[in-house]
Amino acid sequence: MKRKIKVLHFITRFIRGGADENTMYTVLGLDKNIYDVTLAFGENYNEEMVNIVKASKVKTKIFPVKHFNIFSSLYSLLLVYDFIGKQRFDIVHTHSTEAGIIGRIAARIARVPVIIHTIHGVAFTPYRSKLLNYFILFCERFVDKYTTHFISNSYLITKEYLSKGIGDKNKFTTIYSGIDIARFKIKKSKNKTPVITIIARLAKGKGHEYFIQAAEKIVKKRKAEFWIVGDGELKEEIKEMIKELKLEKYVKIIGEREDIPQILSQTDIFVLPTLWEGTPRTIFEAMAAGVPVITTPVGGIPEIIKDNKIGFLVEPKNSEELVHKILFVLNDKNEIKIVINNAKKESKKYSYKKMVNDIDLLYQGLLKNKSNNK
Repeated sequence: MKRKIKVLHFITRFIRGGADENTMYTVLGLDKNIYDVTLAFGENYNEEMVNIVKASKVKTKIFPVKHFNIFSSLYSLLLVYDFIGKQRFDIVHTHSTEAGIIGRIAARIARVPVIIHTIHGVAFTPYRSKLLNYFILFCERFVDKYTTHFISNSYLITKEYLSKGIGDKNKFTTIYSGIDIARFKIKKSKNKTPVITIIARLAKGKGHEYFIQAAEKIVKKRKAEFWIVGDGELKEEIKEMIKELKLEKYVKIIGEREDIPQILSQTDIFVLPTLWEGTPRTIFEAMAAGVPVITTPVGGIPEIIKDNKIGFLVEPKNSEELVHKILFVLNDKNEIKIVINNAKKESKKYSYKKMVNDIDLLYQGLLKNKSNNK
């Protein structure tokens, strides 16, 4: 019997986020007759997601990795190296900044044949401190030489990394994020009061403050409800902002939800005024559900959302422009129908089955190249 290909996926946090769910779909979707899959992650994880993974014959391993914590990273490097060395993986596939750096160094020292890193979003952004950006950029350039191949979820992100001196174009493959499209074939409800929704982790950079500022201006002009779906470290800060602006009647924090298709069925406009991203899965989900999308042209988003054709783009940190665009979408029903239909058709490109198939083909090709070059 042919030996299975041993693959380790390693991600810093395994929570309800785009990178995490992409990783989950990948480890669940890889053929278990071909691959022996292990998923490793840091101390911050969603227990329900871990149980789903375990039920699919995927082994799991927890390391003491913490987000942007250099001390836990150094200790974890030793543990990850020891684990990889003993398990003798054929492929180590990393995700996110800390796990990406630790995992690739450990895999190289352990002489893993194929080392892959997925770039889910640009790690260095103008909205982070210059010192942190410099440190991340230094680390990414350092581990580049240990990386067999990069996966980026948009060509624009590939261009950004190449412009920073990371990798060369032959080391990059674009594989778009994947969703379960069938889940989002939903019947839309007809609301008396329109519902504008943001679905995102309550974390820095997602633009919740601009969503709330827009809500304050819009409710003075017309009836509307604003839903914030998600959880995270900024929850209390967001609650306080809503209270200070006396918006408790209009802006609701719905919390983390499993029934996103149901949320989208009650949503009239999906808004994501994010400051940095890869290609957010929630955008694909809204497109598939027939909900018009208003977002910002950051990361890989402009590659997906063609302004006024697939959705609508507004400048980051601009709540006035966001207000204008939300009111436009609420008022111009005929043009919006065209955009919604275009988006629904476009969303069919972003199936998780296609994503997993593309990753499988990449794995097989890279292993074959390594074997031929021995």
